[in-house]
Amino acid sequence: MRNGGIEYHPTDDVHLKDIGLENIWNSILKLYIAPIAEKFFLGYTTKGTNISFIVKYDMNGLKKLGPHHDSSSYTINVALNDTYEGGGTHFIMQNESIIKPDIGTLILHPGRCTHYHSGLHITSGTRYLLVGFIE
Repeated sequence: MRNGGIEYHPTDDVHLKDIGLENIWNSILKLYIAPIAEKFFLGYTTKGTNISFIVKYDMNGLKKLGPHHDSSSYTINVALNDTYEGGGTHFIMQNESIIKPDIGTLILHPGRCTHYHSGLHITSGTRYLLVGFIE
């Protein structure tokens, strides 16, 4: 759904700040992820986290997520488990899908404009994904 230029996609998630993990995440971002991102996005300097959360896909709730852009300069997705079937991330303009990455796999992509994407439908189990919207 778009409302006034803002995409709204409700997810079943828990924010890292609500479970006391925001400071640890920001340290990991600063020490490890930002230097890598800055090599890919030449001239860009990571400013910090816009929002970070763990999203849950399951058969009783969110099974997929419609096409959208993220509210970020770049987005990080980290696979947290593999006890599900189906699912994944589909990048629409690039016509590329990442299906069931190994636990701990980090996917980094631009958030606004170029990487319109969707969360693919799970067919069984529960999928957990750490998502960071980074500025």
